[in-house]
Amino acid sequence: MRRSQATTWLTPCPAGGEAVVMEGRPPPQPSPAIAPSVWPTVAVVGVFAGLMAVQPLLCLVGDLLASFWDLAATRSALRPGVPRPGALRELAPFVSAALLESSLIPVALLGAALRWRPLGATLALAPVEGGWRRWAPLIAAPFAIDAAADSVIALLGLSAPAQPTPGSLGLALELGAGVLLAPIGEELLFRGWILSTLRERWGRTAAIVGTAVAFTVWHADARTAIVVLPAGLAMGWVTERSGSLLPALATHALNNLLAILFGATVGLSLVGHAGVVALGTMALVLALHAIRLEARGSAFPCAPGSA
Repeated sequence: MRRSQATTWLTPCPAGGEAVVMEGRPPPQPSPAIAPSVWPTVAVVGVFAGLMAVQPLLCLVGDLLASFWDLAATRSALRPGVPRPGALRELAPFVSAALLESSLIPVALLGAALRWRPLGATLALAPVEGGWRRWAPLIAAPFAIDAAADSVIALLGLSAPAQPTPGSLGLALELGAGVLLAPIGEELLFRGWILSTLRERWGRTAAIVGTAVAFTVWHADARTAIVVLPAGLAMGWVTERSGSLLPALATHALNNLLAILFGATVGLSLVGHAGVVALGTMALVLALHAIRLEARGSAFPCAPGSA
């Protein structure tokens, strides 16, 4: 039988005195911490830049599809039940939006899969920490704040030109793109893959801010930045705090649903705008109070998939 040889090693005295000579096998030393690679962040920036570049292309595809459908309707204009010529051409923005938002879903899933971790952990697909009632004020507030911001924009004369009211098919496409595809695609991409990737390398605060900025740039409208940026910050904070993507997804879907059904506040009088701003301000105060109370509670849960 082979006999192990004893080794001598030094250990510092607990009291801070001279080193003590010890015999036997030295204890294993902890391996130095390795900083997360920067390449996942580079991949996020590259993919986001690619998506921004593809936006005009997908809008062009939507226009071509609507034109093709409109041409077919024009040739069949004498048939009963066929939309009038030009009606389908008005659907181009909704078709483009549906194509654009649906393209985000496979991008987010592929990006999360390439991290070689469970998709649920990377995309924060987990039960809501503390239950839904805990996050109700932050889910319900964004619509009132959004409406108040619209009123401020209208009072400043910065509102976008009024869009024609879509027909039943246009409304269905708008609801599908705005309430289903946009929340799922954008939340999986921004609060799912991008947020978790940036958090691993740069920390929670930088990840929340960076994700919110990218979310604002994605909407590419300076008029809505006053609404989109705070909403992105709030949804990122809620995602990190609750440990789940579901509250942000619910907030996004509810806000888009109410905005589509009730429209903008362009037609209101000065008194009406003032009332909307007051309600939005109250909602903002309640939301900030809820955040303040929540911040006094327990610390952030462990990031999904982290030790």
